[in-house]
Amino acid sequence: MERESRTDGGTYTLLVELHATTTLEVGALGVHEFDRGWYAYTGSALGTGGFARVDSGATRIADVTTTADVDAECAIHREIASAGGVAVPVAGFGASDCDCSAHLAYAGQRATLAHAVEAAHDGRR
Repeated sequence: MERESRTDGGTYTLLVELHATTTLEVGALGVHEFDRGWYAYTGSALGTGGFARVDSGATRIADVTTTADVDAECAIHREIASAGGVAVPVAGFGASDCDCSAHLAYAGQRATLAHAVEAAHDGRR
């Protein structure tokens, strides 16, 4: 996987595996049940520090895909969530500052979700 310099900012997608169904309290969303499987969270790192903000979670993050110097988190998430029924948006999660329904998508299989993430970022590079 190709990665840009970590000093740049832009848009990122974290690929995270949840080993068991888990119930968590998520800010304004309240209590939410997350199914076992794979999640892709898309966000932006355009402020001070750029992509350094996503480097600290390596023990729980399976992969990080970045696109430098691009503010496209909404467009990238929409592509991931609409990739042929591969991923399902987690309503309301991570989209409090935009019009999107979510910035977190769920899929049961890593390979299909990872492919959707790569394709969405490749379209912005």
